[in-house]
Order: sequence, then structure tokens, then C-alpha cells
Amino acid sequence: MVVDLLKYLATKPSSYTLIWVHIITESKGGSSNLNSLYVCSKFGVSRTSFRRIVNYGCNKFGLDSKWTRNELSIRGLSDVVGQKVDSKESSKLQLITDEVIGYLNTRIDGRYNSKTKATIKLVSSRINEGYVSDDFKDVIDYLAEEWLSDAKMSKFLRPSTMFSPKFNEYLSNSHSPHRNNKTKKETKNDKFNQAALRATTLSF
Repeated sequence: MVVDLLKYLATKPSSYTLIWVHIITESKGGSSNLNSLYVCSKFGVSRTSFRRIVNYGCNKFGLDSKWTRNELSIRGLSDVVGQKVDSKESSKLQLITDEVIGYLNTRIDGRYNSKTKATIKLVSSRINEGYVSDDFKDVIDYLAEEWLSDAKMSKFLRPSTMFSPKFNEYLSNSHSPHRNNKTKKETKNDKFNQAALRATTLSF
């Protein structure tokens, strides 16, 4: 909608675009609070022109404006400013979720849906904590290796468990220098071979 607003203002004098760009960039939490005297001085317009410019944009996009002496407050800007940003962030989050859940399904032969709100929320929470897609894959690999062949634990190979607040614990374990990177099958073979070797050294 920012683009729509700028296109809408393009037919007017440049002061319209400059002032509305200023209003948008100064907005916080969907509201913009401005000193009208400062804006008029900054852009070289009269108070009457400034009011006309503000009303022009507000009427087009249904924004609420309130004037109190030299102060101007505009509300509802989140629909203008945030929608496009939120849409991009949402698309990026969905791509990451698709990648992570796709990797999980491949790793455990699962059929989890990357489009459910619960799954997206879990991934989003971990991303907001600073984790990236490779971290999710490390956790998936670690827990799949630990739990996949365990009848009791395999049922926990699901997003609600793997991407829960314990995610950091799982990730730390996956990077532990003491962790044996071999699969359980390989470990069992090693134990068998070691036992067999010891047996050959026993004297009866």
C-alpha cells in the first residue's frame, strides 16, 4: 500500500510525496505524531497547505488524523506501512517453514504439514530467538538419530517437541564434542565387534 500511496501522490506537487514519506518514516506502532510547525518549516509549506496534504492522503486510505494546536497525530498507518513489510516477512517465514518441515519429513519419512498455524508459530518463535534453518536441520538430524529406532521416543519426532522451547538444549547436544556421530546401528556393530574381540582374548 505504500506504493499505492506514492502513486496516488505522484499527480500532486512534490511536497505531497515528501511530506507523506516523512509521515510514514516517522511512524511507530502504526501512528505518527508530528509537530506541524517543524514539518511546515522543513518542507517550506504553509500550515494550510500542510493540512490539505495530510487530509488528501488520509481521505484516500481512511486514516484518522487529529490536530491539537501545533501537534498532528495520524493513526491507522500500520495498514499502509506494515502490510507490505508483513507480507514479505510472512512469505520468508513460510519458505523457511516449508524447508524445515520438508527436511523433517524426508528424514523421518513423515507427513507433517508446513502450513499449519501451530507449526509456523513454532518455527517463527525459534527464528525470533536468532536460529536459522541449518539449526533446525541439526536438531532434526540429532533427534532422528537418537529417537528414530526407539519405539518409545520415535513418537516425539514431531514439530511440537523438536521445535519447542527446549530447542536450544537439543541444538547444544547436537554440537556436543562428546557426541558420537555414528548411527545406532553402527554403534551396535562396534559393540558387537568389541565384545567379539574380547572373547578371543579370554582363556578357558
